[in-house]
Amino acid sequence: MSNPVNTSTNTNINVSFIASNKAQRLLVLNDNLFGCNKKNAKKKYWKCIAHRCTLTVHTDSNDVYKSNGTANHDHPPHTDMIQTLKLRQQIKQRVIKELTPISVICGEETAKALIDREALALFPTNHEIYQTFASIRRKLVPSLPGSCMFDIPDQYNNCCEGYHNRMNHRISRHHPHMWRFVQFMQGKEKHAQTIVLQWSSGASRKQNTRTTAKQKRIDTLNKRYKGGLTDASKLLTGFSYLV
Repeated sequence: MSNPVNTSTNTNINVSFIASNKAQRLLVLNDNLFGCNKKNAKKKYWKCIAHRCTLTVHTDSNDVYKSNGTANHDHPPHTDMIQTLKLRQQIKQRVIKELTPISVICGEETAKALIDREALALFPTNHEIYQTFASIRRKLVPSLPGSCMFDIPDQYNNCCEGYHNRMNHRISRHHPHMWRFVQFMQGKEKHAQTIVLQWSSGASRKQNTRTTAKQKRIDTLNKRYKGGLTDASKLLTGFSYLV
């Protein structure tokens, strides 16, 4: 996955790049996202990902900005989407490099992420996003040996040795001191606040696909309102996170 990389540009315009959920490279300019529409040996043409938006950006083959893309768009900027893509990217990189439990990684990254409340409310919960990162980690697990002669990679050997200590496993650190424990509890508190926020926006406990998650949250909010569990004010507040 591509890390956001700044490129020097003409007329003091800076562009960066980020990967989509499907690992497609996206160009970021003025909080708007552009996908590569076509390219040739000398130039790339990027088009805004918003439906019916016709604005484009031109870069050279080395992704250095050339022209276009600075006019006003006819839609709100993709600020929330950019924040969530960056958060997903950070989680994915840790899932690939570390053996820390995925739920712990998700909790820690969402706790320290600089992300708006609206974007955080729509971000998938741990159980909604778990299978995505679990499948990525499974691809990295070494295949079963074909004979009795094999080596265990150091990272997996160290992980196995740490299972006997539950506290070390939860805090993800051997011989933690008091301040490390306090930081761990603060992270758990932030994680709990995130879950409450996502629950208030209609998150359910079922595994939801990306295309139906928002609709199921709306249905959940309606059921709570009709069942007398929430009032009209809370219902509208929940809808405001989804609009």
